[in-house]
Amino acid sequence: MDSRGYSFSWPKDSKDKPHAGSNGPVMTVSEVSDYLRINRATVYKMIKANQIPHFRIGSDYRFNREDIDAWMSREEQRYVTPAVLFLAQRRRRSKQL
Repeated sequence: MDSRGYSFSWPKDSKDKPHAGSNGPVMTVSEVSDYLRINRATVYKMIKANQIPHFRIGSDYRFNREDIDAWMSREEQRYVTPAVLFLAQRRRRSKQL
């Protein structure tokens, strides 16, 4: 029970139970910076520029891991140019011959 009288406990078998250093479905700024291998200050800059999916709980920022994974996939696709795809296909064809 917390100072406001609220009580909550996670089921003992819950795989989604968040805890410090977890890879659960909701991550903190520190966990996202570790997950993306970037500096915490960079995460805050990305939040300020609305470049990364996030939400707030009170004054704290939180990130849904599934949203971060989907966002990373979209970002990777943005930077794959037609020239890179062409070269990759050409390389595959030369290996087949």
